[in-house]
Amino acid sequence: MLNLERFRHAWTSGRESQAARLPSWGDGIADQTVSSLYYPAAWETVSQDELIFLMPSLRRARADTNTAAGRLFQRALAARLNLLVRRAEATGNGAAKAIITAIAAAGLVKSMSLEEAFSPQRDASQGSPCGETRDPDAIADPRASSKDSRVYWVFELSVLASLDRAARAAALAPASGSDGAELPSALIASIYSGVNAAYAYPSLECAHELLSVGVWLGYLLSGRRAMMPPFVAERLIAHLGAGPGNGTADTCEALIMFHAEAAAGVTRLLRTAKSVYKSGAPALVRPLPNGSAKLGNPPQWDTALTKFIGGHLEACSQPA
Repeated sequence: MLNLERFRHAWTSGRESQAARLPSWGDGIADQTVSSLYYPAAWETVSQDELIFLMPSLRRARADTNTAAGRLFQRALAARLNLLVRRAEATGNGAAKAIITAIAAAGLVKSMSLEEAFSPQRDASQGSPCGETRDPDAIADPRASSKDSRVYWVFELSVLASLDRAARAAALAPASGSDGAELPSALIASIYSGVNAAYAYPSLECAHELLSVGVWLGYLLSGRRAMMPPFVAERLIAHLGAGPGNGTADTCEALIMFHAEAAAGVTRLLRTAKSVYKSGAPALVRPLPNGSAKLGNPPQWDTALTKFIGGHLEACSQPA
């Protein structure tokens, strides 16, 4: 059994202000041409900011990609898990113990042990092949607007599951078509890791631009300013202005809509996107202050996973 006291202070707070002090995402790369992505690149020299893009030369370096991408998804998973425990501790009533028990009972984290994830030696930058820190404290937090705290916990544990799936997929390096990829789950992994999940799922290379938009929204969610490049503007116009749909595409649109509202507000993002699309020049976007978004309940992207996690939370006496 994990002892909460061992890792209670292993991760520091105040990460939102840390993200705000970082330079805007996209400085020097938001106006890159598509052809520039085909220049030779190596995992040892690429910056994490560039991993919003799927670079063919990185993808072809299969062995290096397995190690580097897998570690980045693991790092994001550990950061999110520690953040979740801090939030659970803040609610009291044994919430943190219940959440950890549910995670262990459901087997949601398989790419690393919980002891490794909670190790005090694992900080936000350790294990990063890029040597950079990405703020894990994304703000997609529906507690303020949700009448049912269970929705929040199910959402957060589902995020953990998607990050863990991506970490395992990247490490196993399955062939395209046999990687078990599900686009909504890959989109969630992209949003909360800062890495285009097409590096983990070869079969989703055709959806790399959608996953790039997810990474871009993730930077805003972490409290960091971001330049909006034209390709992001085009995809935001398509998804934020889309009418009713169905199936996987509709699920991804709902996820983009929810995280766009949490990051900077749908109306403001759509207005900026139309301006960027018209001018062809990137524009700076500032994130909303923490907690200011008026969010409804987050969309579900895996009904079976939602029911599975909900059942384990009930069994472990999830917090009210």
